[in-house]
Amino acid sequence: MEPVITSIHARDFAQKTIDLLRKKEPEPPEPPEPPLPKQEVQGPDRTIGITDYKKWETFQDEDEEATKKQAEEYAKTMCSQDHRKEIELFERPTREKLDAASTFKQQGNDSFKQGNFSLAALFYRKGILQLDYTFPDTKQEEEEFKQTELSLHLNMCIAKYHLEEYDEALTHSAQALRIHPNHPKALFRKAQVMFARDLYDEAETILESLDESSSQLKEVIQLKKKLAKKRDNYKDKQKVIYKAMFKE
Repeated sequence: MEPVITSIHARDFAQKTIDLLRKKEPEPPEPPEPPLPKQEVQGPDRTIGITDYKKWETFQDEDEEATKKQAEEYAKTMCSQDHRKEIELFERPTREKLDAASTFKQQGNDSFKQGNFSLAALFYRKGILQLDYTFPDTKQEEEEFKQTELSLHLNMCIAKYHLEEYDEALTHSAQALRIHPNHPKALFRKAQVMFARDLYDEAETILESLDESSSQLKEVIQLKKKLAKKRDNYKDKQKVIYKAMFKE
């Protein structure tokens, strides 16, 4: 099928042929058109020069829409949980929550004395939960709050220590030290955990930092003796290993 030449194309072709026959000198290039003046266009169709800001705004809208959708999904997840107990606990009077925390602490102490460390830890955790939703109003309540919180974390630490849950024990010793930095009992609890994990250097460093007038002095001395014995046993084992290595 032959190509169809419209009148417009034929006219262009004829003009080019005539120009070639006349050997017309090439015309100088036309000067570039001056740039269009910048116009501030309000609304969604914002195009300045060759930059289409509408595309950028569309991209931003899509990003914001995705973020909004993620937030809505997270809100749905949170709303699907039942927070009535937390709200009820939060709304209870401060005095009532402080008394409940002290009661749970005493119940935990009773269970601990009976050797039921799991039950003791459960009571201590309930006491800590009471304080998580407690915000003291007076200086007296603030002091009572701090003392109860300190005791609960210290007791939880030793309960977890006996359950050989050393990571949690260290967490609660750290919480106790946050409340009362350099607290002797909190440091000693931490040293106990380090010793149980065979971290003798760390345990020794902590024990050496304790004041000899500390109320934990008797326990500190006992732990130091255990630490020295462990080191001696370790040295003896090393000697046996070296002898076996170089034995003919």
